[in-house]
Amino acid sequence: MKTTSQNRAGENPPSALPTEQELAAVLDIVRTETVLSRLPIHNLSREGNVEVRILKTGPDGQVELKWEVAPNPKFGYPRSLAYKLDTLVINRRIDALGRPLPKLIRLGSLRDIAEELGLGGDTNKVRLALRQNASAFIMAKFKYRTNDGLERSIEADFTRYSVVFTGEPLPDGRKADGVYIVLNDPYREVVNNAPVRPLDHAYMKALSPAAQRFYEIVSYKIFSAIKNKHPYAKLAYSEYCNFSAQHRSNNWNLVRSQMHHVHQPHLRSGYLLKPIDFEKTTDLQGNPDWIFHYIPGPKARAEYAAAHRRQLPAVDIDPAGIEESQKRKTGPRQQRLNAKAAGQTAPSVPVAPPPAPPPVDESLVTELVKRGIGEMESRKLLAKLAPGQPVLEQLEYADAVLRRPKNAIGNPQGFFISRLLENFPVPEQFETSAKRKLREAAERRQRAEFVERQALEIAYGEYRREEIDRYIAAHVPAQEFAALIKREKARLRADRSNANLPAQTLAAMADRSVRSRLAEQIPIPLPTIDEFRDRGWQEISLDSILGA
Repeated sequence: MKTTSQNRAGENPPSALPTEQELAAVLDIVRTETVLSRLPIHNLSREGNVEVRILKTGPDGQVELKWEVAPNPKFGYPRSLAYKLDTLVINRRIDALGRPLPKLIRLGSLRDIAEELGLGGDTNKVRLALRQNASAFIMAKFKYRTNDGLERSIEADFTRYSVVFTGEPLPDGRKADGVYIVLNDPYREVVNNAPVRPLDHAYMKALSPAAQRFYEIVSYKIFSAIKNKHPYAKLAYSEYCNFSAQHRSNNWNLVRSQMHHVHQPHLRSGYLLKPIDFEKTTDLQGNPDWIFHYIPGPKARAEYAAAHRRQLPAVDIDPAGIEESQKRKTGPRQQRLNAKAAGQTAPSVPVAPPPAPPPVDESLVTELVKRGIGEMESRKLLAKLAPGQPVLEQLEYADAVLRRPKNAIGNPQGFFISRLLENFPVPEQFETSAKRKLREAAERRQRAEFVERQALEIAYGEYRREEIDRYIAAHVPAQEFAALIKREKARLRADRSNANLPAQTLAAMADRSVRSRLAEQIPIPLPTIDEFRDRGWQEISLDSILGA
């Protein structure tokens, strides 16, 4: 049996969904491996603890998938913040580094991470979340396909990584200048060899943990549906709960409420389209289950297009050429070295004191050093560039080029230097960090305006009903009003579609109908919604309007 899941009215903004092209232009893609990210680690249930344990066997009884996660009792279950830390911060660092991954990855300072997660300066929460993630013990057994299509298997008990905090010794003996993670071998091997799929980082950041986990799980199904030209993707409620460590209910009313909150942000964004249908079924143990049908929306199709778009040709950089050019020096020092090599005495050349380096933007020096270019070399490079050159934008675009899979650039530092020296124009459609901040600010303003308009409409509706009721009470005699109600009840009762309605419901319907008709017939002096707004409606308590 297939049924349409009814969505609550009034929760979607009254505006058309953006097109695929508009959505593709604002995607903030992060590429995530497709093996371990399918499996749950974090307890995303709001109340209580959900045991993370998945066991699947084949027809012959052999274990096909075993996945268990045991939290460290000292630090507790890794929950929503630990999940956001993994998916928004650590996965982004991993994506930026490409493959193969180094064993040691710098995350930044605790304060940097806290700000990236929207925690302000609360570093204690970040420290705890890091420890929860690092100490979550995994017992796993499964097979997976690698990037090159080969089959591999893993059977191991492990944690994914260790954490080194600022000031603590790193494995190579250095003192940590920030927070680092040290990837453990089983985890690193899988991540290095697993295929990747694109997810929208900015979109994930805006979602609640439950809605974000749903996005990660359903994206596999959505991409498959688009690829195979199916009208919708299927996902069982039990599968969502299993792979997101959520409480599973057998009561449809509770399931509907739970999934409603998960679905709504994806309907609003255009990742999914209405209607969301479902089929009622049972699982292998005979428990009630529901298979939801999800229609890919323009945002999902934009992400799929971004994942399968033909790659632009990589910029051809010849590191050997750079090295050769560095050898062609004819300055005094090189003349002396050449003369010495030939057994000659070099001519004496007066050496002037080196000129003071021109002032440069220190923030740009920091950006270049972060990308592996030495500080002195960074200063010399910046001094050669054109005034007003958009250095940061050019570096960010170069970062994006380097993140492309299978790019042919073997010398990233040489690539950065050559792009800046060429003053390479940044494509207009590329979203720099400055553009992203402007877009996010505009989106925040739009959301604020939408919320304010919704609150105004609710307040105006309440005010209008109260004024109409007051006017009717003062100007329509009680006997006349009762007679109107009586006639309206009789009219409603005569309608066969209302035959089974309770008397109380008919009475309420009659009352609403009569009041609405009187409001249209009687010239009640009410202000328009804009006049109501201009009279200072904000003084009305929003809590009382919303019934909070």
